[in-house]
Amino acid sequence: MIRLVPDSIAGRIILTLFLGLTISHFISIMVFTSEKLEAITLVGKDQIIERIAEISRHLAEIPKEYRGDVIAIIDTPLFRVSRGPLAGAAPGRDQGDVDEAERIAAQLRAQTGKAAVEISAVRSLRFHDDQGLTPLLRLMMLGQLQVVEWLHGHVDDREIAAQVTLSGGDVITFASHPLRLHGSVIGHATLSVLIMAASTFLFSLIIVRYLTVPLTRVARAAERFGQDLSAPPLPEVGAAEARAVARAFNEMNRRIRQFVEDRTRMIAAISHDLRTPITLLRLRTEFITDPDERARMRATLAEMEGMIAATLAFARDDAADEPRLRVDLAALLSSICYDMADAGLPVRFEPESKVSLECRPGALRRALTNLLDNSVKYGGGARVSLAESEREIRILIDDDGPGIAEAEQEAVFRPFYRLEPSRNREFGGVGLGLSVARTIIHGHGGAITLANRPEGGLRVTLTLPLNPNTG
Repeated sequence: MIRLVPDSIAGRIILTLFLGLTISHFISIMVFTSEKLEAITLVGKDQIIERIAEISRHLAEIPKEYRGDVIAIIDTPLFRVSRGPLAGAAPGRDQGDVDEAERIAAQLRAQTGKAAVEISAVRSLRFHDDQGLTPLLRLMMLGQLQVVEWLHGHVDDREIAAQVTLSGGDVITFASHPLRLHGSVIGHATLSVLIMAASTFLFSLIIVRYLTVPLTRVARAAERFGQDLSAPPLPEVGAAEARAVARAFNEMNRRIRQFVEDRTRMIAAISHDLRTPITLLRLRTEFITDPDERARMRATLAEMEGMIAATLAFARDDAADEPRLRVDLAALLSSICYDMADAGLPVRFEPESKVSLECRPGALRRALTNLLDNSVKYGGGARVSLAESEREIRILIDDDGPGIAEAEQEAVFRPFYRLEPSRNREFGGVGLGLSVARTIIHGHGGAITLANRPEGGLRVTLTLPLNPNTG
């Protein structure tokens, strides 16, 4: 479906300027040319009457056998002259046409003033769409006539046709229309509107694109900041409003970055400080005489140490500033899968041709390793495939496990969240693997989704853009 209103701000501003200026110019041209048409119809009618009278006088003085040659010379599409009676000599279609015909006949008789010329019939018809004009000019002409009537209350737009009888009974017919003699007025008005519309569109396109560049820059910077907290600040250039927006955006980024860094340092500090009381508790367990109770305490403390170690690693990774590099993603996946297969894990990768991707290789390796490790532990193995399209790369990881209920597929990405009993603590996980993986994938501008396969098992789909926004 074609959108009549553009979706972008720039498109809407251009459309508003284009329509507003074009319509206003069209109206002004209509008003301006209506004044000219009013004068043209008044002057043009008198000119036609004078021309008919003058030609009639001269033809009356020319011998009859030479009149045909003269008529052939002066006959034109705009001023028609022919031999023979006036077709449909009955004047007019209404009383106004009849009255006007009588006035024109009186003017012609007064101007010819010779017995050799007799005004035998005059027809005065209102302007209609049969005047030989192009469709566009005819439409413009009718519109102009309507404007003239709105502004002046009337417009004399009649075609003048007169039948003159010369000496010897020779009948000559004249026909012309004041507006047809000056059709260039409408053509010039149409050309003016078209030039105005084209220039308005081009000027609006240039100016609006220049004015909306800061908005586009802010949008790209926001997307880049969502992927990379260490992204450079937005340049504070352009108009005062654009600089104010960039300044506010940079200040917001600084505060968010400071908040994340403070949170990360706090988590790291708390996790580190917890090791001391855990060590003390481990020492005190040695004084427990009941061996079963002592074993349970040791297991609990070991689990706490594992959670703290994972939290510290998570915090350190958040604080890391790994540069982006362009790598062969197929080769990276192959190395991960082959390393896990060499360790005796059921992981298989379907080889692909070289797929180049700009990424943080270390972080992406960790995310992929976490996902494959989950598939091996809870799905009995992993089958990895890679597909590339024009805009993105899709990595599919399939397993043959029990899958995950749809209600739980979002919850498993929460930190320290674990499913029970299928994914229990005996595997040694603390519930950070999927959370870390999604954080890394989101940091690359991608997405990660889970879905149960119809034939059984879970499918993990990773989507990574081929051209990540670089601000």
